Amino acid sequence: GAIIANGQMIRGMRHGAGEIGQTSIDYQGHAGHYGNRGSLEDYIGNGEITARAREAYTAAGIQKSLDECSPAALASAAYHGDAIAMAQWNDTARMLATAMMNCCWLLNPEAIVIGGGVARAGELLFQPFKDHLFSQLSGPFKDGLVILPAAFGHEAGTIGAAALAREHSGIRQRV
Repeated sequence: GAIIANGQMIRGMRHGAGEIGQTSIDYQGHAGHYGNRGSLEDYIGNGEITARAREAYTAAGIQKSLDECSPAALASAAYHGDAIAMAQWNDTARMLATAMMNCCWLLNPEAIVIGGGVARAGELLFQPFKDHLFSQLSGPFKDGLVILPAAFGHEAGTIGAAALAREHSGIRQRV
């Protein structure tokens, strides 16, 4: 994640600002990688989406492999009308919207850019995300707020890291 204000990346005291994935969406949730409870990353990462989907199918008496429950497979199933897959994307969108709602109340952004693996689901994620987010915001916190897919899709993090490394290396030419 990143926060851009007035064209500049906000880095924070120890260059950790913008770690949206560590935002808690469930303060009673399990301890995440960094010890914080209920972090977004621990709920909507690819592995977590897969595990939740497999549990939902199993509860419905449907046996699916992990591959059949991957975010890509869930997107395909949802586009073909699979109710369990559609519910998984709605839940993922709701959790992402909860984290972003907190960011909106704190930062009042002009835009939210969504990238990473979950963004590959397209409108299966984006439409319910917008619905959930805008139902939780009001007035100047939602008026004019734009939701965009990352220009580099699931490669956004890698490209951003490379750009940051280039900036710190002193290299100024385009590669």
